Amino acid sequence: MMIYQKNLKILSKRFPLIYLHLLTKNKNSFFKQKIGEEKKANLKNFNLKNPLNKLDTVYIYKCKDDRFLLKLKKWLIKKNKKLIFIEDDLQNLQNFFSFDIANDLLKKENVDFYLIKDIKQDIQDITKKSLSSNIEVITFADENKKFLAIKENIFKYSLINFFSTHDTINSHRLFKNFIKNFQKLKSSFLVNKFEDKFANKPAIILGAGPSLNYCYAKLKKISNKALIIAGGSAITSLTNQGILPHFSVIIDPNIEEFKRLKDSLAFEIPILYSTRVNSAVFNTFNGPIGYIKAGINSFFEVWIENELNILGRYLKTKPDDIAFSVTPICLSLAKLFGCNPIIIDGVDLAFSENKYYASSIIKDNKLNDNHQKDVIDKLVILKDKNDREVYSNLRWQVERQWFSSFAKRSKNIKFFNVTKLGLKIDNFEDTTLDIIEKKYLNEDFDFNGYIHTLSQNYILSHLEKVDFKALKLKLKKSFLKCQSYLKDIIKNDPEYKAVLAKEEIKDEIAYKYFLFEIEYTLNNFFDDKKKAQRLLDVSYVFLRKINI
Repeated sequence: MMIYQKNLKILSKRFPLIYLHLLTKNKNSFFKQKIGEEKKANLKNFNLKNPLNKLDTVYIYKCKDDRFLLKLKKWLIKKNKKLIFIEDDLQNLQNFFSFDIANDLLKKENVDFYLIKDIKQDIQDITKKSLSSNIEVITFADENKKFLAIKENIFKYSLINFFSTHDTINSHRLFKNFIKNFQKLKSSFLVNKFEDKFANKPAIILGAGPSLNYCYAKLKKISNKALIIAGGSAITSLTNQGILPHFSVIIDPNIEEFKRLKDSLAFEIPILYSTRVNSAVFNTFNGPIGYIKAGINSFFEVWIENELNILGRYLKTKPDDIAFSVTPICLSLAKLFGCNPIIIDGVDLAFSENKYYASSIIKDNKLNDNHQKDVIDKLVILKDKNDREVYSNLRWQVERQWFSSFAKRSKNIKFFNVTKLGLKIDNFEDTTLDIIEKKYLNEDFDFNGYIHTLSQNYILSHLEKVDFKALKLKLKKSFLKCQSYLKDIIKNDPEYKAVLAKEEIKDEIAYKYFLFEIEYTLNNFFDDKKKAQRLLDVSYVFLRKINI
């Protein structure tokens, strides 16, 4: 009973809500009933499916005194490791806190306890406080339906949280592309002005999945019967087969986007871009470029749009927190353009035929044993649309939900999936390009000529005389002011100066559009002083990228 009282004292400080719940329990009857059962559980020898040294965060559903906790206790000594207990039974918690191992764990700052009621909402809140993508979810109890639901939600929301927080915390890397790319705006047309300009024209959205290999011949025959939109790596595969999409969409900030596009033959195709895209890609073509106003590159784009008076509504991609790739952007554009029906191909969402991509994208295209095994890319075996087993991953499973939700919410638009292999997507009717051609692709249309006229009509001509160097200088001065305020906050001496700095920094454009999102994310992990230091450190990185 002594150890339980000690643990209650720690709980009152670290987890006060759990502490209050426990105070309401009838302790005496509980202990007589349960302690013996827990001692039996201590004999269980638990084996983790994935190597412990490769994990950053371990979630445990159901608190029990298991010998595996001794291994976890040693593991927690290593840097950046976190253990999270999730419990839905207050009695289990109460009993667990009567053991010495619970006392050891409660003393560790990298161990958390949660009492949950609503699986979806509570798991969303819990995963927001973790930055890791290398996770595992286990239980010391039976792997019943509830555990599997909790596990699925932890993986799903950890993935969503990883992408959103990763982009925010590492936004200085995206800034490197942004600061180079925003000058491209003066020679760009505004894509959002194409709203309803392709009303009731069929659109074909092409992904880079292995199934794309099966549609090359047909695409060559129907290029003047449907608006063809390709994203990212699909551009390389298509152009190497002599197929020129009407639009190519690029948003990937990584160097891989450049490496693949440099092998494409998309020299004159209109390119639709976000300022986050790897800046080197603009060296791979010389056709017209269109800016997508979608807030894809965070508040950076909001700032430059305000400065340059780029008006109009944003592209709607909700629920955009789970839209990870370029294909959802392509779908959103087709909807904006008024296209109907919308057809997708090459969207396998799986490693069909054990391949990564369609042809001509990468040299070693065969799925191999070196494939990443973290939570995002860990292979899972699913049934494809033809009821055959296929490798997929969590990223694609979550994205499949986005496709399904998007189609369901897009009333009065017909959605078809002509991808030969890969996963089935709800709310997309499975069919073939041959059937689509007979039913919907009945009229020829000069898409290229029409797009040329539109792009000329909606060029951002008012930006031709903008002094982009002056804009950079304005931003640099604001960052310097933010650094001064952050130093005052960190020093906190005199205190009134720190309080004043916290208010004055809020008026700076560098804070409002470049540091605020980072600070908001860091609120989950650091106190004010550490948070200010992180912001100061990243502000130096931003300044180096401005390079003026």
